[in-house]
Amino acid sequence: MVRRYYLYKQESTEEAVQSLEGDFSSAPPEWILHSKCEDEVNGSGRSIALADGSNYVFTGVIYLDSTAGIIPEGQRVLVSTEKLCSSQINDESQLKTLRQEGKIRLSGIVKGFEKSKLNIRLWV
Repeated sequence: MVRRYYLYKQESTEEAVQSLEGDFSSAPPEWILHSKCEDEVNGSGRSIALADGSNYVFTGVIYLDSTAGIIPEGQRVLVSTEKLCSSQINDESQLKTLRQEGKIRLSGIVKGFEKSKLNIRLWV
């Protein structure tokens, strides 16, 4: 299957650093390209069962190749129509502009995943 879109995940890329006063600080998380993907918006209000037994009406499903690697629950992700450079995607004002231009198709927190032979599905 051809994957037309780009999946980014938000991660902390640096470890926390201790200042002279003893406080720990870390760099803000950055968006990192994970893989190519497809997505499908949940227009019918379907839900999934979460690990705690509650039901969650998801925003959409993201499909990845089975070799792409699983993104765990709780990870922030976004799907874009084009490959973005780090200066675009890690700047909140530019990210807002990308959303307004329709270049960000879907974003949110992974609520569940399932790996099968052909693909990985992420529910956001």
